Amino acid sequence: MTAGSAGPAGGAGPAGGAGTRPLTLVTGGTRGIGAAVALRLAAAGHDLVLGYAADDDAAAATAAAVAEHGAACALVRADVTTDDGVAALFARAAEAGLLTGVVNNAGATLHVGLLAETPPDVVRRVVDLNLTAAVLVARAAVRALSIARGGAGGGRA
Repeated sequence: MTAGSAGPAGGAGPAGGAGTRPLTLVTGGTRGIGAAVALRLAAAGHDLVLGYAADDDAAAATAAAVAEHGAACALVRADVTTDDGVAALFARAAEAGLLTGVVNNAGATLHVGLLAETPPDVVRRVVDLNLTAAVLVARAAVRALSIARGGAGGGRA
């Protein structure tokens, strides 16, 4: 796992400080829909923690793009199908400040074709990423955002 940051100092986000900017974690946040969501959030004043699986170039490009909107951005290369990957992502968010939202976006289509011809190992990877990872991230989000556990409640914009 690698972590980095881009963007201005200050705010409640990845660059540190005690400002009032919302801090949002986005899984699968550096390509496709996730990158578009990250850009929209940055334009709306959010600092970001972006999780991604492997494409370092796309992660760097997305971080640079959100920084143009004045957002601080931490990148976390993590496998959200594992407990350790999810823990690393939320640990980085905790380091960045008070988490105010999570976009549970990671997912993939790993085989385009007939289900009858999809190899069992691909079916397992698809279920792990598109279902198990989503539940693991949601579980961690509830823990991080819960007012009872010191979180912001997820309702602060």
